[in-house]
Amino acid sequence: MLMCCSHAFAALTLELATSQLEAGKPLELYLETDQLDANEPELRGLSQDFEWLDTQTVTVSRYRTGEKKTWLRWVIRLKPLRSGALIIPPIKVANNTTAALQIQIAQTTTAPTHSPVAPSMRISLSSDKQTAY
Repeated sequence: MLMCCSHAFAALTLELATSQLEAGKPLELYLETDQLDANEPELRGLSQDFEWLDTQTVTVSRYRTGEKKTWLRWVIRLKPLRSGALIIPPIKVANNTTAALQIQIAQTTTAPTHSPVAPSMRISLSSDKQTAY
């Protein structure tokens, strides 16, 4: 996994959560901050090389040796539009910005196959009773 951190006051990290990167297949990014009241991330810069699929927001808490740590995580699902070296541009959340992240997208390894049309099937039911019970 790759991780890039910003150089701002609050912690803001960007982590590539998907290990196999292939053109046309979704990938996930984890964007995390310790600012629980942070606004949604600015994702417009991704549109050049990626199709945005969805974003989920999760509040994560961890308890360890009597300490509680809580942070906000956005799970960002993207689909690369092409293969090759792509850049995930800096993402801004509030007053913090991540560093750009370069990733390598492999070409699609399997050719799309067209499955034969399944034969149609018709089921006809009838009953000699008027009631369902």
